[in-house]
Amino acid sequence: EPEPRATRVGAVSEPRHSTHKGSTPLIPTMRAGILVPPQNFGLVEDGLYRSGQPTELSYPFLEQLQLRTILHLSADEPPAEFASWASEQRIQLVRLSAGADAN
Repeated sequence: EPEPRATRVGAVSEPRHSTHKGSTPLIPTMRAGILVPPQNFGLVEDGLYRSGQPTELSYPFLEQLQLRTILHLSADEPPAEFASWASEQRIQLVRLSAGADAN
């Protein structure tokens, strides 16, 4: 049985609001509930994030980031449900295929 492949996702956000002059929120704050980030979520730099494959549970968290583009780094196609969600959010989903033997 083949080993499961890891999926990496990179995202770029465009701040649409700021908490104070010259600054934007780096990570969403909790609003009317708990926001759950995708597995291995992390801030690379202001407006640039990385994570594992998001699930439906993490979509509200990602919506708070106001993403413009998601880079899907995997040998596999993005899940249809994820691609549909990205389209509904007007997020450009770019697939960069990582071959099975890529380092």
